[in-house]
Amino acid sequence: AELPRGFFHRYALMTRHALEHGQAPASPPFAVYENNDGNAADVEAGFTIDAGIEGEGGMLVKRLPGGTVASLIHRGAYADIEPSYFQLLEWMHENGLQRAGRFMEVYLNSPIDTPEAELLTQIMVPVGPEAANDP
Repeated sequence: AELPRGFFHRYALMTRHALEHGQAPASPPFAVYENNDGNAADVEAGFTIDAGIEGEGGMLVKRLPGGTVASLIHRGAYADIEPSYFQLLEWMHENGLQRAGRFMEVYLNSPIDTPEAELLTQIMVPVGPEAANDP
């Protein structure tokens, strides 16, 4: 699936907000999805920060609890990520694991300075009896 239009613009806005408050992102950017269908309404974009910043203008500061995840690193274009999701979900099924929360992607390098074929995206799916990253 393609990322929603303007998706990475959100990170620039959040980074500027953090820097204005004396902080910098403490992790690579990530996105949390209910469904991986390209619908921008289903996506929360973010990165970790130290406590002490309030959101503004549509930005929220949230705490995402930890949990157990199944994970896979996708290498290549974002538009070609769907088979990697199927591979991870199939592996989960084969190992008796149930999805227990929203999909999460961590963007390990930047599309600004990385060729599409070399983009690295960590896909994570919470597993277990409780939803790990639901609102």
